[in-house]
Amino acid sequence: ARRYQSATELSQDLDAWLANEPVRARRDSAWYTLRTKARRYRRVAWVAGAFAVVLSGALAWALFARQQLALARDMAKEEATNATRAESFLEHMLQAPDPHNQGRDVRVADILDSASESVDEQCKDHPRSAANAHALLARTYVALGIYDKALRHYESAENGFMSLLGAKSDEAIGAKSGRASCLYELGQIPASIELATQAADAARAQFGPLSPRTLDCESVLGSALDAAGRLDEALPLKVSIAQRMEQVKGPTDDETITAYNNLAVLQIHASKLTDARATLAKILDLVVQAHGEDYPDAILIMMNLASVAKDQSDFAAAEPLLKKAMDKAPKVLGPDNPDTFVTQS
Repeated sequence: ARRYQSATELSQDLDAWLANEPVRARRDSAWYTLRTKARRYRRVAWVAGAFAVVLSGALAWALFARQQLALARDMAKEEATNATRAESFLEHMLQAPDPHNQGRDVRVADILDSASESVDEQCKDHPRSAANAHALLARTYVALGIYDKALRHYESAENGFMSLLGAKSDEAIGAKSGRASCLYELGQIPASIELATQAADAARAQFGPLSPRTLDCESVLGSALDAAGRLDEALPLKVSIAQRMEQVKGPTDDETITAYNNLAVLQIHASKLTDARATLAKILDLVVQAHGEDYPDAILIMMNLASVAKDQSDFAAAEPLLKKAMDKAPKVLGPDNPDTFVTQS
């Protein structure tokens, strides 16, 4: 500290102290000067501080957005690369059959078998593309009803997706559900229930009850439970699936109608004819709303609804439905369609 040289200096320091200004009696530290200036210009300091906070937040957000943009760009690049590899694999698959050696009548199954033998070699340096290719082959074999070969490809796809993306990824869960569906079709019901339960639980935990993946996995589980005779578990599950599908897709969406139709089939299987009749009536109403009465599915549902009413000895309800189906079937389904013959019998 330094001494005052006069009474005037002492008076000036007292006035400065009272006005929240720095005093000269001691060397002023940077913090002391800043603090006293801040007290004097409190409004200006508050605005400057607020601006600094906003500026810092804006800078942080800009850096975050830049990182997200770079990540999205990298993901888009990877997806484009995967699409190119998938296209290359499909081209190779379609060019693989040799008509000179195999004849002109090359079957789709022959093309798939040839592709199956080469998929790992074709994608040996690209594990994500290999997993995608196995999943594609599995779905194609399923469409052809060749479930044993589809099962093997779903297993390879699931292993690949789990290694690359983790067991909770949509791709891995979907492949597991695909395995469960193949096992169901092959009659291996206990194994199907086990895998379908795992897939449904994982999908529900990861994506929620309204996710399309969850609904798909639960549908497989419901079918397997039905096949096992566990109707007390299958029925409420199928009811829940249909209601959630209606909530997600809308009442007249084809997937909603399919979900209710699956429920009606299960209710008939469980001899819940009153419930089945109500469900079929709802389906008929939805189909007519979506497509009109002159629609193939509408004719088939009329026939099913009439059949259930007949089984309940409600002939008064069954007769007009059957008559309407008989009148419309030849025009809508065609005169030689087997279902048209059913309406006439």
